[in-house]
Parts: sequence; structure tokens; C-alpha cells
Amino acid sequence: MATHRLQLKQTGATSWVSEPISVGAGGFRVASLTIGWAAVLATAGVLSVEGSDDPSFTAWVPLTVAASHGTWPNVAAGASSAMVVLSNCPGYLRLKYTRSAGGAADQFSVYATLTE
Repeated sequence: MATHRLQLKQTGATSWVSEPISVGAGGFRVASLTIGWAAVLATAGVLSVEGSDDPSFTAWVPLTVAASHGTWPNVAAGASSAMVVLSNCPGYLRLKYTRSAGGAADQFSVYATLTE
């Protein structure tokens, strides 16, 4: 098992994507992502997960999340968190936030746990 803390604090004031997470390419099959965010007035946006087998990280494809917990995929003004579990993962994953309103610096924390 490997646990990675990704981009310790990520802004909520703009859209963003996390650094690539080596899942299948690192010998793992399952990824569990936990995302937490602080309460910031007027925050609104949507979270998603993308996957790729491209080691140059050029081609990314939206992935279907079959198992989620907490507040997924919508982010709102209240503090909350979400967890998604993905199995049979591609080589690489990344988390994406598409902002539609509000947000502040250092609003998001992202964690990933990878298992076989």
C-alpha cells in the first residue's frame, strides 16, 4: 500500500487539476481519493477524475466513478469532503476541479491511497 498527500493545499479560486498519480503504472490496481475543502462563501464547482495510459500526460479521459462517499461531485460553500474509490485503474489518474463561482486560496486538501 502507498499513501500520497497531493498538493497539500489547492486553491478554490480557480479551476485546477492535481499532479498525475501513478496507479497502474506503479503496479497498483485500486485508488482511493479523499478530497476535503474549507467553507468559503459563494464557492461552487464540480470535481471529477481523469485517467490516462499516456506517460507524456498529453491525453486524459474522464472516468466514471462507480463508488463515491460524502459530497461528490458538487462543491458548495459549506466545508465538506468526498471520497471516491476506483478499481482496475489506468496507468495514471488525476483529480480535476472545475470552478463556477467563489473560492479562496488553500481551500482544498487532496489525499490518495493506492493498493493492489
